[in-house]
Amino acid sequence: MSSLEHIESLEVLGHVYFRQGKQAEARTVFEGILALLPDNPVALKHLAVLALERGEGEEALRLLEIYAVAHDGGREEEAVQLLRVQALRLTGREPEAKKIFRSLLEAQQS
Repeated sequence: MSSLEHIESLEVLGHVYFRQGKQAEARTVFEGILALLPDNPVALKHLAVLALERGEGEEALRLLEIYAVAHDGGREEEAVQLLRVQALRLTGREPEAKKIFRSLLEAQQS
């Protein structure tokens, strides 16, 4: 099995744990993936969601920033922007969250 296939297998395992509600197991798998590949998009997004579920907005923002720089060239896809909105709200940065949300709505209406 190649290292890419190994990472993909770990992504699937982490996703299965995530969907089953086994957050601790999913977190362990996704953190392991990041140890091997620090900018893995699947692991970064899942870990951000898990951080949000634990109420850790700052950690979610940190993970989303790594994702954005590594995979979007600083421009985030809509799903990632929505995660960012949730994280900003958790950290008490409501005006910033509203601004991003409004821009998403405007983009949808265009």
